[in-house]
Amino acid sequence: MRILGVNETQLINQNLLKWLSYFNMEYITEEGLDFYRIHSGLPDALFNLIALPTIQNPTHIPQITAFFKQNKCPYSWWIEEDKITPELKAHFEQENYTCFGDVPGMLLHLEDYKDNETPQGKKQRQAIRQITTVQDLTEWAHIIGQSFGFSTAAEEMYVQKLSPLLNQPNQFIAFGAYQDNQMVTTGCLIIADGIGGLYNLATLEKYRQQGWGIAMHHNRLRYLKQQGIKTAVVQTSPMATQNALKVGFKPKLNYKLYLKTT
Repeated sequence: MRILGVNETQLINQNLLKWLSYFNMEYITEEGLDFYRIHSGLPDALFNLIALPTIQNPTHIPQITAFFKQNKCPYSWWIEEDKITPELKAHFEQENYTCFGDVPGMLLHLEDYKDNETPQGKKQRQAIRQITTVQDLTEWAHIIGQSFGFSTAAEEMYVQKLSPLLNQPNQFIAFGAYQDNQMVTTGCLIIADGIGGLYNLATLEKYRQQGWGIAMHHNRLRYLKQQGIKTAVVQTSPMATQNALKVGFKPKLNYKLYLKTT
């Protein structure tokens, strides 16, 4: 049964916020502000984050960024495209932010999921295992770090924040795909409020364009169906959008990601 009477974009945002909550996310509402903030202090803009802001007054923009400027750290905005006001767009341009590009928020009702794996894809999916040890999680985080250009400190933070969740598979489930006993692709699920979110799809450069990303998608969607989950969501990087479309995800909103280095 589909979830009725619920805004699908809200489902995508709610699951995203659940993922971000594992990294000491704060909800900032004082003085008319309305946004989520992560401050890691790391040299990675993505881990010093302004997430899903609602800008009701242009004067809020310097109030929002002041915290990160005072702490002299790189930071980023993760914002729904239709909430970018003219004043905020001008701020991004004047302050020389780097735009990461489109990040589609997508949704799939799992009753519509078609298991269209190729024989090769099925073989690859059978090489995917659930991550259950800190040692494997460390390797998993390193692949993600290499793929997205994270610092070593960010990889270590992943392990620190996520390792306690390995014993809570009803919330966080990490997977690794293996070839010749080497982990080559990563992915995970965040399950909250009856929704399964797909995150952290990354493949070592040597093994890209070989079907591992699609196999990881199928693995996670099949897992969700087996657990009785009815809806899956994903926010994709520009490079991974086509894989999500191939397994049946439908775009519901578009995020923009703006990065500011110090």
